[in-house]
Amino acid sequence: MLSQAIHTYPLREWAAYFFIYCFIGWIWETLYCSLKARKFQNRGFMFGPWIPLYGSGALVMLLVALPVSDRPWLVFVAGGLSATALEFVVGAAMEAIFKVRYWDYSDVRGNLCGYVCLPASLLWGGFTLLLVYVVHEPMVRLVESVPQITLSLLDVLAGACFAADFTVSLKAAVDLRRVLTSMEKVRQELEDVRRQIEQRAAERLESSPAYESLERLRERSEELRAQLERRRSERAPWRDRLVRRHSGLRSSRFPEALEKLREAAARRFEDDK
Repeated sequence: MLSQAIHTYPLREWAAYFFIYCFIGWIWETLYCSLKARKFQNRGFMFGPWIPLYGSGALVMLLVALPVSDRPWLVFVAGGLSATALEFVVGAAMEAIFKVRYWDYSDVRGNLCGYVCLPASLLWGGFTLLLVYVVHEPMVRLVESVPQITLSLLDVLAGACFAADFTVSLKAAVDLRRVLTSMEKVRQELEDVRRQIEQRAAERLESSPAYESLERLRERSEELRAQLERRRSERAPWRDRLVRRHSGLRSSRFPEALEKLREAAARRFEDDK
C-alpha cells in the first residue's frame, strides 16, 4: 500500500484526505497551543475545526514521500523540505495580502524571515514519517471502505461548509486589513498635526495669523483622535473574534493599531458576557 502513488487516488478520495488532515491538523495545533497557553485556543485562519495548511501540507508530503517510502531518511528530508517550502509561501503570501502574520518564528533560532524555522522543519519531517508509516495506510482503508456515492456526498457537504467558513474568515481578515490600514493612516496624520502644533506653540505668536492656524490644528487633532476611537470601537463580531482567538497574530507594519483592536475586542467580549 505504501508504494501506491497518491496520484492514483480518485478525486473524491483526494478531497476526503484533505478535509481529514485539515481536521487532524486543527486538533494538533489546538491541543499544543491550548496546553502551552493553559487555556483553550481555537487555532487556525478559519473559524471551523480545520486548518488548510495542514491539509494541503499532508497532501504535499504524501506526494513527495510515497514514491520514496522504501527509504525512511529520504521520506524525512523530502517531507520536511516540501512542507517547509509550503509554510514559507503561505506565510509570506498571507502577510502580503492581509498585512498580518498568523504565525511568527522570529524569536526562534534558525528562522527564515520569521515564516519558517529549523525546529518546525524537523517537526514537519517527523510528521511525514508518522503520516507515511503509521497514519495514512489506515486512513486509506477507512476512506476506501465508504461507498463511493456516500463519500462523494460527504465531500460535497464538507466542501460547502469549508467554502462558507472560508468566505466568512476571508471577509474578517480583509476587514481587519482595512481597519489597520485606516487606523495607521489616521495615526500618521495625527502625529504630523502634533508636530505642527508644537512648532506653532513654540512661536508664541498669539496676535498673528499663526495663532489662528494653531487653533485649526488643535481642532483637527481632536477630529483625528475621535476618528481613531471610532475605528477602535467599531463593532465587528467576526473581526473581533479573529483578533481575540489569534493571540499570536502579529503585524510589523501596524503593531500599535493591532494591539488597540485586540484590547477593544477583549473589552467588548467581556461586556457581552
